[in-house]
Amino acid sequence: MKLLADWKSKKGFSLTEVVIVLGIFMIIAGSSFPLMMNFYKSKQIKSVSEGLVQAFRKAQMKAITGEEDSAFGVKISESQYTVFKGSAYSDRDQAFDEIAGFPQDLLVEFSESDLSEIYFSRIRGIPSVTGTIDLSVGNKTERITINDIGRINFGRVETTGSALPETTELLTSASQSSWTSSYAPYRTYYEDSIAQSIYLKSDLEEAGISGPVEITEVCLYCSETPGRDIANMRIKMKNTAASSLSSFDTSGLTVVYGPASYVKPVAGEWKCHTLDTPFTWDGTSNLLVEAYRNDDDWTSGGGNYVRNTGSGRTYAGYCDSCSGCGPGQDCYSPSQRRSFSYVMSIKLTYIPQD
Repeated sequence: MKLLADWKSKKGFSLTEVVIVLGIFMIIAGSSFPLMMNFYKSKQIKSVSEGLVQAFRKAQMKAITGEEDSAFGVKISESQYTVFKGSAYSDRDQAFDEIAGFPQDLLVEFSESDLSEIYFSRIRGIPSVTGTIDLSVGNKTERITINDIGRINFGRVETTGSALPETTELLTSASQSSWTSSYAPYRTYYEDSIAQSIYLKSDLEEAGISGPVEITEVCLYCSETPGRDIANMRIKMKNTAASSLSSFDTSGLTVVYGPASYVKPVAGEWKCHTLDTPFTWDGTSNLLVEAYRNDDDWTSGGGNYVRNTGSGRTYAGYCDSCSGCGPGQDCYSPSQRRSFSYVMSIKLTYIPQD
């Protein structure tokens, strides 16, 4: 009888206890769900980015090895990307298409509109266009960068706050003209050319750039197609108190790009250079940009667009095989040099600092 009494005396869970336990489970599940979704999105965007990078590298390798004696490229749309044979997607041989889809919630953004179609030149593997491609799912973003020499990199982009990349052209209110003398960076009539332009703090602010900012890309505007490909282009930058130049500024400049060689731009094309080392404009100084091209031969042709400004805003020079004018050197004593009352037409891609 005692065993029966003990059994009868045992109680089950009350409704209140069941509700409390279920509530705890719901709280745990609710708090972990965002973490699970965050993890899922991170894995998803990384997988998609790796797939697209591999597609670029595959197209590049096919072009370099001379497969089918053809260039190869990648076409990107909202829903998919395609590795294709040829130098134009519209003229491709569809028998060689390799297609992969994107997730439905993926957002694709380009730093330049023509990055939706990129091909790599046969043997050299040089990309037809350079810049960045951002792939985003929710608040997770991966950025793919393709530079002038065909290097392809990718990595996570932090998208908190307002620190998103922006691209803007400076001095759009100033009149623009074509600079086709041998001082211009894209004029290939002489082997070597160097130009330094000063952009005032007010020029950047007028363009909507409020410092400090991290500059990640510099674009030059071609006004006349060069006679030959661009060899050993190097870009330097500097925060400066100077507002004009009567000689080359030789101190305190930072190499941010190159030297690198690439296929000559065509007239009317912005050639964008993704910086090897991002440069921080401090927001209070003027900005000096130097473009130096070094070649071992010459062909007539080429020029840059410039914006007309105050006197002495650009100092430039050119020569043939001058002493000190070689790859990795500074070329601050070319045989011909002088100042100009305009600056190189330029676009900057930048990320505002917190």
